[in-house]
Amino acid sequence: MADLWLLLSFLCLTYLGISLNLISFQSPTHVFQSDASEHSIGGICAISGKARSIEIPPDFQVGCHKGTSLNLFEFLGEIISIWIEILAGQVPPGSYLIAQGDSTLATGWLRKSNFQENNHPLQLEVALYLAFLLLDARVVLYSHWFTGKENGTSDVLSQDTHLTFTELTDLLNSFIPEQVPPNFAICLLPPTIYLWLISLLWSQPLMDVLRKEPTRRTIWLGQGGCGGCNPSSYSKMNTSMPSRPGPGGHFGDERALAQKL
Repeated sequence: MADLWLLLSFLCLTYLGISLNLISFQSPTHVFQSDASEHSIGGICAISGKARSIEIPPDFQVGCHKGTSLNLFEFLGEIISIWIEILAGQVPPGSYLIAQGDSTLATGWLRKSNFQENNHPLQLEVALYLAFLLLDARVVLYSHWFTGKENGTSDVLSQDTHLTFTELTDLLNSFIPEQVPPNFAICLLPPTIYLWLISLLWSQPLMDVLRKEPTRRTIWLGQGGCGGCNPSSYSKMNTSMPSRPGPGGHFGDERALAQKL
């Protein structure tokens, strides 16, 4: 049925006429970057500076439901980035979008997908929804793979979800300021997108899996490998003022509000 609706959408679009600008190559007007981990999704729009750090509830994380995988979360991250800007009215018709990520599979799925319902039902539903979004918004989407080291902002946003939004912002500005736009702001996920995401993951059977603690990026520990040796048994004598501690490990008001949605 979804395939039929998509076909009808194509026919309606061709009947109304297609702008030549939508079938020609031009420089992107919107740049999106995203990343995912087994427990969360993060990303940013480089133009508006809007970012998100989405903690997935424990029962919906990678492996908890049939068909959920890290590449699926990467795929979802790309689409959520675009959807947020469209909902905010920041993507006018005729815009050229480019979605960047460090997953070769997910970036490949953005430009071509041939999923079968019996093998990849979640990926198929996500790909169809992306097609509807782009058709309705009358925009063009490009995809671009790049290395993980260039995706530091999204990497932190997708892994260090135990930090508050304020702590994440301070962390990024302190350690990778060159990857943070001047208008950077972490925003709550719109309820419409959150409910769609949970409903999508809930549609598949629950799996009996061994749960593990989330892997954190903890970039604030620095390059020297803090915590890599045992503490000295000698007494300490302070010779300077204490340095600023690293970010804490508690949920902020923003995170608590997001989990109530």
